[in-house]
Formats: sequence, C-alpha cells, structure tokens
Amino acid sequence: MTAVSTSPAERHVATPLASLAALSRILSAAPDLNAAFQLALDEALRVTAARCGHLYLIPDGDTLFQRIVRGCPLSPHIRQEGEASDPLEVEVLTSGETRLIADLEGTGKQDAPVHAGVRSALIVPLLSGARAIGVLHLHSPHPHAFDASLIGYAEALAAQVALVADTARRTQALERIAESRMNELGEANRALTQEHARLETLLRITSELSVSLDLDLVLNRTLNLVNAAVKAQQGGIFLSDPAREGGQWAIGSGPWAMEYSQLLVNWAMEQRQAIVVPDLAQAPRWLPEGRRPPYRSAMAVPLIATGDVLGALVLLHSEAGAFSADDLRLVRAAANQVATAINNAELYRLIRDQAERLGQMLREQHMEAAKNRAILEAIADGVMVADAHGRITLFNAAAERILGLSRGHMLGHSTDEFLGLFGGGARSWTEAIYQWAREAAPRHEGTFLAERLDIEGRTVSVHLAPVFMGEEFIGSVSVFRDISKEVEVDRLKSDFVSTVSHELRTPLTAIKGYAELLLMGAAGSVSEQQRRFLSIIQSNADRLTLLVHDLLDLSRIESGRIGLSLMPLNLEPIIRRVIALVNGRKAQEGKIIWIGVEVAPDLPPVLADETRVTQILMNLVDNAYNYTPVGGQILIRARALEGAVEVSVIDTGIGISREDLPHIFERFYRGNDPVVQRIPGTGLGLAIVKHLVELHGGHIWVDSEPGVGSTFRFLLPTP
Repeated sequence: MTAVSTSPAERHVATPLASLAALSRILSAAPDLNAAFQLALDEALRVTAARCGHLYLIPDGDTLFQRIVRGCPLSPHIRQEGEASDPLEVEVLTSGETRLIADLEGTGKQDAPVHAGVRSALIVPLLSGARAIGVLHLHSPHPHAFDASLIGYAEALAAQVALVADTARRTQALERIAESRMNELGEANRALTQEHARLETLLRITSELSVSLDLDLVLNRTLNLVNAAVKAQQGGIFLSDPAREGGQWAIGSGPWAMEYSQLLVNWAMEQRQAIVVPDLAQAPRWLPEGRRPPYRSAMAVPLIATGDVLGALVLLHSEAGAFSADDLRLVRAAANQVATAINNAELYRLIRDQAERLGQMLREQHMEAAKNRAILEAIADGVMVADAHGRITLFNAAAERILGLSRGHMLGHSTDEFLGLFGGGARSWTEAIYQWAREAAPRHEGTFLAERLDIEGRTVSVHLAPVFMGEEFIGSVSVFRDISKEVEVDRLKSDFVSTVSHELRTPLTAIKGYAELLLMGAAGSVSEQQRRFLSIIQSNADRLTLLVHDLLDLSRIESGRIGLSLMPLNLEPIIRRVIALVNGRKAQEGKIIWIGVEVAPDLPPVLADETRVTQILMNLVDNAYNYTPVGGQILIRARALEGAVEVSVIDTGIGISREDLPHIFERFYRGNDPVVQRIPGTGLGLAIVKHLVELHGGHIWVDSEPGVGSTFRFLLPTP
C-alpha cells in the first residue's frame, strides 16, 4: 500500500502521555458529565488527528442516554437515540475488545461506516469492569492513521471516560437512593406522627373504658372521643339485644340520625365488615325510601368480641368523602376496644348474677346438708360416708354404737385403717371400693355390695353403695344395721322348718303310698269319682313332698349344713342328661317345644359338685319348660370365660316383668302373671339355685322381657 503524505499541520499532535495527564484534570473540572465527555472527545480528536468521532454511552436504566459527536455527519451507521447500533459498535460492545480498521477501501466491508474522505477507523470500548458501557469511535481521512501508540492512548482515554461515567452513574444512583430514602423517611415520619395521634386516641379511649362499669357512661365518653378523632359530626352505638327484636340504640345523637344509619348498621352486623360510604347522595340503597340524606359521608363498623357480633358503631358527616382510610383504621381499633368493654361488662354482669345464684344455691345446700346430717344422726342405722380416696367424712352416732368405734378416731382417716378389725368379711368391701374408683364409670342404678360382719358375738349387716357424679366416682356410702335378733329369729325359723319338714315326711309318705295302693285297686275296685278324689290326694301329696324337700334343702343351705363334693366336671354330659329328662316329660305330656344344646368345643371342666350342678340345671330348665308355650324354644348354651364357664338357659317364654325382676331369687316369691299362678310351684326353686351357685363361688343373674323370653346365666369357676 502506498503511504499518503500529510501536511505538517495535520501531523501536529500533542504527546499522548501529556494529554492523558492533563485529561484527568480536565475531566475533574468539567461542570457536568456531558461537558466532560465533550472535552474528552475533543482531546481524543486533537491527539489522534482524527477527522471526526463520536462517544456513546449505552443506557442501562441508571443514567440518561449520552451521545457526543464531533465532525461526523449523521449516517445510518451513527447511533441515534432509540435506534439500532452499527454492526462494528455492536461487535465491540459484545466482545469488549478494541476494533481497528486500518484502510476502509482495502477491507471491502459493506457494513463499515463510510463517509466522504474517511479511510481508517478506530472503535474502542468503554469498559466498567468486564462490561462494555459505551464506545469511542474515531475516523481519519488517512489510511493507517492509528498506530499502536494512538490505540493505546485511545484505550487509556476510554478507560478514564468509562471511570468517570461509572462514577457518575454510581453517584446518580446514590443520589436517587438518598432522595428515595429521604422521601421514605418523610413518609415514615408522617405515618409515625399519625400513628402516635391514633395510639394516643386509643389510649384515651381505653382509659375511658376502664374507669367505670357504668356501660352507658363509658360508651358516651368513648363516642365523643371517636367523633373528635375523625371529626365526625354525628355518631351512635347500636347494641343487639336478644330480648328485643333487632336490638336497640345504646348511645345516639338523635332519632333522625339513627333512622338514616339503621340500614348501614344492619349490613355491617350481618356481614361482620366495616363500611365507608363516601357520598350517601350517590348511594340511595343506604337511605330510607323517598328521603333526602341530611348527611353525605357515613361509616359503620361492627362491634365483635370473641366471635360474637354485639352491635355496631356508626359515624356521620355532612361533607362528602369526609372519612379516610386512616379514619377507618382508627375507628376499627376503637370498635375493638368498645366491643371488649361491652363484652367485659356483660361478663361482669353474668359473673355477678352467677355469684348471687351460686351463693343462694350454697346457702340452700348448707341448709339441706344440715337437715340431712340431722336426719342421719337421728336414724337407727349406722351411716358412714367416704370420699373417692377412702377418707371418712361422716360417721353418725348409730355407727359408733353398732361398730363400737369412736367418731373422733374415724373422721378423716381411711377406711383401710379399721376394716382389718372385722376380719375377712371386710375384704370384698375394700375390693369393691377400689374397683369402683378404678373403673371410673357410672354403674347402673342399684349397684351395691351386701356383707355381714361378726363383731363380738353380734351380726352386723353392711350395705355398701358407690356414689357417682356423671362418670366420676366421688365416694361411697355404707349403712350398718345390727341384725343379731333377726339372724337368731331366722335360725329358729330354719330349725322349726327343718323339724316340721322332717315330721311331715313320714305322714306324707304314708298318704302318698296308700293313695297309690287304692288307685291300683288293692282295696277293691273304685268308682270314677273315687279315682278322681284319690288322684287329687296323690297330686297334692306330691306337691307337698316337693315343698318339704325344697324346705329341707333351703334350711340346710342357710344353716351351712350342706356340703359340696367339689371335683373337676365336664358339663356337657350333665347338660345332656338334664335335657333327656325334660324331653321325657315333653313326650309324656305331648307338648310341642324345641330344646337345643350349644356347647363350645373347647369348654374347660368346672370345679363343682355334680349332684348340685344337676339340681341347678334341672331347676332352670324345668322353669323354662313350664313357662314356654307350645311352639317355643329353649336353648342351653355353655362357653368359656376367663377363669370360669358361663352357662345360659334361654327361652322364648312369657318373660318376667320389670317389677318382678328384683325379687325373682327371693324365697316363696312368685310373679303375679296368671300363667305363673296356674303352674304348680313353691317359689323356692330359684332361691335354692342362687344359694347353690354362690356356694360354688359363682354368680347368677337374669335378663328378661315380657312376651319375648328370659335368659338365666350363671358362672362356675374352673379348676
């Protein structure tokens, strides 16, 4: 390439190093960023002897668009604000590296910035760290106008310009941040001032609400404070009242103001939301039909405490838009305080009324307790009351006399401390109390424990019953009665019954035997009438014999003269033998009835007397047969329980009435049902069964429903 000669004036440039040294002072002295960039571009053109150039900073959201042009006519390749960059600048901005075009005519590039007389170009990035934030673009009419020293100079100048630009941008950003912080501080100061005033108002409201329990006085003062705080002209507090339809105004500025507020109050209470109406004239739905509003602005806030709507607070003003969002926040906070005060006042009233009622109840209970104590002291039976922990709380005079124990030594002490005085008979007493306390569940009505104690040659009956309050065991009541005379009378009666029974057996045997002989014709033929009379004699002799046997059994059981031969027994054969006997009777009488057996395959043996178990089953099955009509069913079921075997005799007979159930195991007791009265019986069978089961250490009970049937169940212990 042939070098192009230049004139001395065109080659007259300042030393690059001196220019850079001066440029730092020039840039620092510039009045603003635009002037600094103009000075920097002018200095670059002067030092490099470039014909024209431009300096461009890309916008990044932190500063304004900057473009400085010197000596270059605008062309499509020169960046305009908001237009696309030329390709070379985009390349430099992207790569962050300097681009030199030594001779434009020799490159053949169509996208190079060509101006009349321009032969070479130098594009230098303005770097802020590793990011290009602009370009310095220089043009020269001479080819190869920019040597290595000028390129270095241009890059150093670009670095200073980038530093100034970056510093300016950071300064502008800091100024904007500082301005934003000042604005925020001003807003916070204003908000703090408003909040201080709001809190001061709320404090005054809280103070007013706490000075008195007179609700009307407190609400009136509070409403005045709220009106003053939000500059309301009228206001009122509406309270719901279950005793009155809708409720009532507790505090208000006048009937006409209340009338215009009622729809707002109703809505706020129903929706449980506050409402502000800026202009009632533009919202006719809140006004009584056909009425012009005397007020323009309205606010209604519900009074809610513990989830219940107690009423509403309403404020009015004659100007539109009188209430702001800050006013609404203040009134809401005040409404919360008012609702709490109303709720507290109501709670105070309820507590006061409850205290008065409780006081009256306590007085009545004290009177009732005094009467009960007087009654307990006056009765002949001994009474002892213990709490849930077994501590004795009452021990009457009769109990002192019967048990021979001093009341002073008993009260406050545990029942365990003296039960040992009465031997093994008191063990079940203690166990029952512990069981009731442990189960902590109410027993059915009538639960009790009956025991007899032998005290110094006397017999004392003890009747112990639990006391429950709901599902909580709160103690026990024990009633003592000296039954020594009754026991002696009962013994004499048993002896008499035993003696008479023995005496009756001999004549009964003769009567029964001779009646049978006469019926057999041993004394000659008998007429039909004679046969009927002899049959009656035989039947009643059989009944009387059965009665004598039952009386003798009962007498022996009650006197303790009966003994049991206990041994492991398999119940199934015994049950089947009893069923066979009843089936024989069924066949003889021609009675159509189903009798079944259901024995568990793994049924364990029981520890019992075979003869007495047979007697127990025979009595129960015979009763079921007697009281089950034709077509009925009888089922004997046996199953294993923990430590025992349960035997059930289930029938579909006439059943037992609720009135008869408590007495069914009493001696000589028979129900009042006509069917029962028609069937021969002594009323001793179930009493004997009960005694025999209990002699084995078992228990018997019955479930029955009239017209449905009965189920007798008893337990026998396993070995």
